[in-house]
Amino acid sequence: MFGWTQVGPKNQNWQCVDDQHNKKSHPSDVVYWYGSPYASEEDERLYVNIDLKSYAKETISPGKVADALRNLAKSVECAQKSPDWQKLFVNTDFNSAVFGLLFIFNHDGEYDLDLAKSCAALPIESIELTLGVRIALFSPTLISYLSTVANDISRKFGEDRKPGADTYQFYYPNLIRTKAQSQFWPVGTIELLTGPWQIVRWVESTTSTPRQYFRLYYSGAGEVGDEFKYMLDYLFRYQLVDKNNQIGIRLPFASPNSAALFETAKDQYFQYYFRSFHTNEVVQELKKTIVFEPVTRISNRFHSIEIGMQDR
Repeated sequence: MFGWTQVGPKNQNWQCVDDQHNKKSHPSDVVYWYGSPYASEEDERLYVNIDLKSYAKETISPGKVADALRNLAKSVECAQKSPDWQKLFVNTDFNSAVFGLLFIFNHDGEYDLDLAKSCAALPIESIELTLGVRIALFSPTLISYLSTVANDISRKFGEDRKPGADTYQFYYPNLIRTKAQSQFWPVGTIELLTGPWQIVRWVESTTSTPRQYFRLYYSGAGEVGDEFKYMLDYLFRYQLVDKNNQIGIRLPFASPNSAALFETAKDQYFQYYFRSFHTNEVVQELKKTIVFEPVTRISNRFHSIEIGMQDR
């Protein structure tokens, strides 16, 4: 649902070419590629080398995660220059770059702490990242959140409908120093998926005037009004609020009071920024285009078989 394309073999070891790694080979559990809207080259492919880990509550620790991140960093460093890895996964007709992703899933559903937070105290230098190596961590909490987002998208468009101009796309603003190739892109990048929110957009032409629909998925709980005011500021800053647009705010981890807090924050925001124009009919119609919507949260649970946390 996020537009990534799987490439090459799964569960594949390939030859290490860096003597300093003290390894004969590195593993690639699965590799995906996608194009980024902010890539320096239009035809650049970003390859994501993924290390899949599954664990039970009693088997996980920050130390094991640090070891996995260190090994992943070495594999990414090596993949950039390994002929073996390039032959297995890379289409040499395109410019390419490599990103490492540690995907850690809690298969018994009993470890309720956010792994990313529990590992935040790890000094970054202990991961031994070299210049140009990029890695990311998908924690159990993030995986649960993204699973809910993907499920919500599939319920709207169908499991077989992939992102594209004729279905749905992800929104990317022009940054201060970098302009997006397109503000609507058929891929949810690692940077977008690990950010605080993701915006999905599609167009419906049921009338003479095409209408844009946006869903803003937010990973926060919406426990204070300022969260929503900042969100509204973002929507206005990038001119997504329009009488012909409909914007739905969806929180997979919403607090019990988030819907009420949203309505209060929206009312306060419009009163403050539109002041004497707040009761204007046009402003009130604009206000109605931004709504808080429910979302069904899902929970993935696999068989309690420990996979992937062993040393290798």
